[in-house]
Amino acid sequence: MKRSKRTHMSDNKKKLLFIGPLPPPIGGDTVSFSRIIESSYFDEYSKKIIDTSRKGNIRITGRGIKLKDIFNGIKILWKVFINSLNYDVVIFYSNRRFLYTVGLGIVLIEKVFRKKIIVRVFGGSLHKELERLPNLYKNISLSILRKIDYLLVQSKELKYKMINQSHFKENQVVLYSNFIPDSIKKETQIKEKNGDTLNIIYLGQIKREKGIFEIIDARKISDSFNCDFYGPIYERDRREFELAIRDLEGVSYKGVVSRENVCETINPYDMLILPSYHEGEGYSAVIFEAFSVGVPVIVSHWNAYPEFIEDNINGIMVPIKDAEAIAKAVDRVNENHELLLEMREGALRTSEQYSEEKIVGGILLPLIEN
Repeated sequence: MKRSKRTHMSDNKKKLLFIGPLPPPIGGDTVSFSRIIESSYFDEYSKKIIDTSRKGNIRITGRGIKLKDIFNGIKILWKVFINSLNYDVVIFYSNRRFLYTVGLGIVLIEKVFRKKIIVRVFGGSLHKELERLPNLYKNISLSILRKIDYLLVQSKELKYKMINQSHFKENQVVLYSNFIPDSIKKETQIKEKNGDTLNIIYLGQIKREKGIFEIIDARKISDSFNCDFYGPIYERDRREFELAIRDLEGVSYKGVVSRENVCETINPYDMLILPSYHEGEGYSAVIFEAFSVGVPVIVSHWNAYPEFIEDNINGIMVPIKDAEAIAKAVDRVNENHELLLEMREGALRTSEQYSEEKIVGGILLPLIEN
C-alpha cells in the first residue's frame, strides 16, 4: 500500500477541503463520509473538514424543508466561503436534495475561486430526484452542477443517466462505490454453520422503507431463522416496530452499533439481511462490511443491488415487500449447507473488488492529483 501512496504523492501536496455529514446520526451517509476523511491515503495532506450534518435523529426521505435547514445551509455556505481560498481541491459528499439546494451554492463558490471540486452523491437515484423538480429549477440546477470537475456516482445506471439524460461529459462522471477500509479488514476464515436455524442480522436504520416489517412477517411464516436488529429507530416507526417484535420469538432488537464495531458485530452471523425499497438506496456500505468478514446477504431486487449482488454467489435477491419470498429464501439456505459455504466464499471474493486501495487509491487520488 505504501508504494501506491507514493505513486500519487508529490512534494507539493494539494490542500484538501472535505465537505460532508459526520455522525450523529449513524447512517450510510455519515459513515461513508467518516470513512473517507479517516482514510490513511490523506494522512500526508493538509485538510479541513466542514460538517454538513444537522445532527439529531434520523430523517425520512422527502420530509419538508424547515427553518433550521435554511439556517444550517447559510452557516455551511459561510464556512465554505471563508475557507475556499486556503484549499486547492474540494471533496464534497452530499445526498440528493442537499446537492440541488445548498450544494448549488457550494459549487458556485468553488468555481468563483477557481477550485477543483469533486462531488460524491449518495445513493443511486439523483436522476429521479432531478426529474421531479420544476423544469426551470431543474435546468438551473443542472447548468450549475455541470460545472463540477468530477461527479462520483455509486451505480452504473446513475452514471448512464447523468451522461445521457442530464448531459454531463462522459469523463466527468466517475463510477465510485463504497469501500472497505483497510483498517477494519482482517484475515477471515470460512465459518461453519452452527445450530439448526439460520442466524441473521439486520444492521441499519430501523425504518419501514428498509424492509424491517417484511423481515418480521417472514419470521412469522418461517421459524428456520432468527433475526437480530441493530440500528437507530426512526421515531415514526418506533411504536409499530416495538409492538411487532415484543412477543415474537426469534426476533430481537440489540441497540445501536458504533461504526468501529460493525464488522465485529456482523461476523458471528450466518447472513445479513437488507430487503430495502428505500428510494435513495445505493451501494450500501454495510453490505461491503459484511462481505469483508465472509457474511453473504439477502437483499431486495432494488436499485443498484443487482449490479454487485450475484444470486447464489454472494447473496440472494428477493422481490421488494415480499415476506413470503424472504421466508422461502432463508428456508432454502438453512437446508443447504453447501450453498451457504459457497456464498461465504463469494462474499470474500467480492470484498476484494471494493478495497480502500482500489477505490480510494486507484480512483479518487488520481482525480485529486490530476
